[in-house]
Amino acid sequence: MKITEDEIRRIASLANLEPDLKLAGDLNAILDYMDLLGEVETAGVEPSYSPLKVTGQTRPDEPRAGLEAKAVTGIFTFAQDGGLSVPRVLE
Repeated sequence: MKITEDEIRRIASLANLEPDLKLAGDLNAILDYMDLLGEVETAGVEPSYSPLKVTGQTRPDEPRAGLEAKAVTGIFTFAQDGGLSVPRVLE
């Protein structure tokens, strides 16, 4: 499958990019390689998502104590009635 200059222009337009016709050779090489991969016989081969036999290893979700409000408000320069003041980050 060869990609044409018109296709490059169309793809660049869809991606809102300037077309670079010098990349046509690179794109064609990539597509040729993908065609080559498509020729590999994979019938009867089980899918492999990871070379490691890892199952879903999770830890139990256990509640634990959080921070006390006084510990949190103590690090702010201004804290009053449960509210916190932080430096402005947006203009």
